[in-house]
Amino acid sequence: MNARTPTPAPSHSYPPHRILVLHFGQLAEVILSLPAIEALYRHFSQPHITLASTPAGCQAAAMTPMVRDVLSLESIEWQEAIKPWVLYAWIRFMQTLRRGEYELAIDFYSVGKTNVLAWLSRAPWRLAARRPGRSLTFLFNLHPPREDVRKHMVDRYFDVLRPLGVVAQSRRPRLTPPRDARTQIERRLATQLRRRRLLVGFAPGRREPLRCWPPARFVDLGGRLIHNLNVDLLLLERQKRSTWIREMGKQLPTRPVILSSSNIPELAAALTVCSVVVSDDAGIVNLAAAVGTPTLGLGITSWLAPIGRDHLAMEKMPSAITVDDVFTAVVRLLTRDRTSALFGQ
Repeated sequence: MNARTPTPAPSHSYPPHRILVLHFGQLAEVILSLPAIEALYRHFSQPHITLASTPAGCQAAAMTPMVRDVLSLESIEWQEAIKPWVLYAWIRFMQTLRRGEYELAIDFYSVGKTNVLAWLSRAPWRLAARRPGRSLTFLFNLHPPREDVRKHMVDRYFDVLRPLGVVAQSRRPRLTPPRDARTQIERRLATQLRRRRLLVGFAPGRREPLRCWPPARFVDLGGRLIHNLNVDLLLLERQKRSTWIREMGKQLPTRPVILSSSNIPELAAALTVCSVVVSDDAGIVNLAAAVGTPTLGLGITSWLAPIGRDHLAMEKMPSAITVDDVFTAVVRLLTRDRTSALFGQ
């Protein structure tokens, strides 16, 4: 089958009106798939798109108008099914999946387990990323080119849609936090932030020594930003490890605002109030970029980095990134942000 030309499909199922998209990857990967989902939505004249994903992925996708419904599943690991509550969740998920009457199923994550889920959806047309050694391609009847790991994730997802004739439009994910989440965050921050000050968000995402930017360097960076630029700091924590985050806060020259939340819409709303977000978590960096906040990613690989001139990424190992390097990059982003605001760009 030619990957560039879609196979003619029966008139009753093509063009599809109900599409299932499966993506059980990390939050950053789900967010980076949104431009492809948007292009899919426009190509087929606003079909009903359902996303099956992790709870975090579903919460993120619910902030875009292209995704009409979400199906959430905490884990796709078979061994987890020995737990009664996990087995019950699996049964409910499968029942909902099979009742969806989908005409097209697209598996962006594409490992054996998710390939089986796409097949069990009973969609007459099925498409999945061709990930060498991981995908069960015989379960699908539309075949994109093999995944090119040299490409950015955004472009890999567009490659998956190539057999459908979907053309890339915008490559930048866009999310809008719901009004209730913005209101909740405004109330939580109203009494803690000082007006007319720049707000820099810190989001330490990992604790593994080789994969995180050391907490002591976040503290050093915070001190420099406070003394040299007179900014306020917002410490963000997605996993609710408030103990070590609060320890970081105690070491800063002035008390920062600390916000701990696993609620993705509220976290997205908090990111919108920041002038710049600094993080070693690809999920946080891409969430911030999707709501329009300039970002600096520490140790973020190039194929997971946000797209656009308002975002910088340092790809080398986090432990090799110096405070001087990060301070210079933050100043660059803050200066660019101020210049854009001044000239209305």
